[in-house]
Amino acid sequence: MISKKQKIHLEAPKGLMNDPNGLCWYKGELYVFFQWNRFSKDHSFKEWGLFKSSNLLDWDFHGSAIVPDQEYDNNGVYSGNALEIDGKMHIYYTGNTKPNGIRKTYQCLAETDDGELFQKKGIILNTPKDFTEHFRDPFVWKGKDQKYYMVVGAQKVSGKGAIALCKSCDGKKWNYIGILAESDNCEMIECPVVFSLGEQQILLFCSQHRDNDKDEVLWSESLYQLGEWEPQTGDFTVGNLDEKYSRLDWGMDFYAPQTVCMPDGRTILFAWMSQMDGEQTEIFGEGEPNVHCMTLPRELTLRENRICQRPARELYQLLDDHIQIPKEKNHFQQETIAEMVSLSERTWYCKMELLQQEGIFELNINQSEVVFCYDPGEKQLVFQRKSWIRDGLEQKEVTLEKLDDLEIWFDTSSIEIFINGGSVVLSARVIPTQQHTKIRFQKSSKDMIKSMNMYKMKGRKSN
Repeated sequence: MISKKQKIHLEAPKGLMNDPNGLCWYKGELYVFFQWNRFSKDHSFKEWGLFKSSNLLDWDFHGSAIVPDQEYDNNGVYSGNALEIDGKMHIYYTGNTKPNGIRKTYQCLAETDDGELFQKKGIILNTPKDFTEHFRDPFVWKGKDQKYYMVVGAQKVSGKGAIALCKSCDGKKWNYIGILAESDNCEMIECPVVFSLGEQQILLFCSQHRDNDKDEVLWSESLYQLGEWEPQTGDFTVGNLDEKYSRLDWGMDFYAPQTVCMPDGRTILFAWMSQMDGEQTEIFGEGEPNVHCMTLPRELTLRENRICQRPARELYQLLDDHIQIPKEKNHFQQETIAEMVSLSERTWYCKMELLQQEGIFELNINQSEVVFCYDPGEKQLVFQRKSWIRDGLEQKEVTLEKLDDLEIWFDTSSIEIFINGGSVVLSARVIPTQQHTKIRFQKSSKDMIKSMNMYKMKGRKSN
């Protein structure tokens, strides 16, 4: 069995990792907390693990940070965020309990003044009467009016999804204001995030479709809306989560994104690189001590009223040996160009600039571990990966007006593709079928490649 251990992505040394939590720049370091089950590769236990870095390249793993050891969080320390207030890091999270098997949630606070010892301060908000106990994932920010605001993912008593809005003068005592936004199409909203790019305010959220009778998740997706939020009234100009939304990522594995503002003003995003179901997770984790990872950190900008995502600029320091691509024309005269790229490892970077030509552009990585195909006539991009639970390929489709460039970051068991300067991004885990790399281009792609640069990559440093 080929190892799935990643070289450039954050992953826990054991157990199951999921949502990034509490992204916070504090005392010269970026704190990336995450949902973690250190005991097994399933969701039966939830605490916060922690990575720290001063440069997005060298990471220290600090193990358990916040564990479920209180009556109000004894069934799990669920997702939340962190914010520095008066020199202390304030950590907001959902405490999950299940007395007599019945869910009861609380929004909770922990603090630290050294980034090492996290002192719990208890419950700061009970579930308002408008909502069921599917009420979780607080995100706190400081408004322009110097007040603190919190959004919480929620399910209304009607069984439909919503985002609750709360307010505080000091970040400690909170009052529920009302519903910021709501949905008629989904049964739960998770992981809301409010932030700004320049003057534009943005709401990230995950719409979760559920079978309320069985209390089971059917499917979920990560979305965003552009809008204006008025702190005096608590109104968000969109309000309806079923309209005027966009996807953040078009691949198979991307969920629960969270952002942080860096000291230089950049907005950085991490997400959980998974949307696997239980069967996929079990098989993907076979033979490994751990399962799941984070996406690469991404810089966010706004272009033509759409979020663009690019790999954080620090990551380009991981590029190592330049790979020479054969330029002889006879490489483009075969039915396929199997010899064009052949590597002895699985971690690499590739940037292609493309010309606007007729004909289908297609590349095939490692005998259909990943297939990428763009048809300019239909203006359709098809992204496929090899399934590991059944024969054949899984597929996602994107409508794309044109294909100007591709930037591919391929790790041992994942791929992230940034298209047209990051206006479209595809993220997916990949099941390794071979130790090396072969990239095959279809003949019709030969006149489309304007330039192609490829590099081996160094692994991230970690302790």
